[in-house]
Amino acid sequence: MQSFRKILFPLTSLVAFAAGCGADQRVLNSTPNMRPNGDVRVVSNSEQEIRDMKTARLPFVFLIRRKDGGLITSEDKVFLSKSTPRELNRKVLSDDGKTFVFGSSFVVPSQTLSTWRSRFVVEDKSESVSKIDGR
Repeated sequence: MQSFRKILFPLTSLVAFAAGCGADQRVLNSTPNMRPNGDVRVVSNSEQEIRDMKTARLPFVFLIRRKDGGLITSEDKVFLSKSTPRELNRKVLSDDGKTFVFGSSFVVPSQTLSTWRSRFVVEDKSESVSKIDGR
């Protein structure tokens, strides 16, 4: 009887632990905007993304769109990936794939902005310098 209890408790604990280790379906269903490769989520509203970045206290925010108004292509993504500093905190593809929203805690170098502008329309939605400096 004693050996049965020694086996029963660990076995019961193992079964209870294993049953609780599955994925939470509510969490899986709560992220419908995640792409299968997980690199960028696509949302429908760049204005909401701007608000989210401001809420996240990212003072430097830029909207990047193709000059022809078309969808951001894979070549555009490669170009932006190569020309974007690693310090950029956040990037989101928005407006049904037509706008990239970049957010940063750091000043984006003017050379980077020039590189982006050579191929895209760039809108600066950053906080004013006085708000950033606390003036």
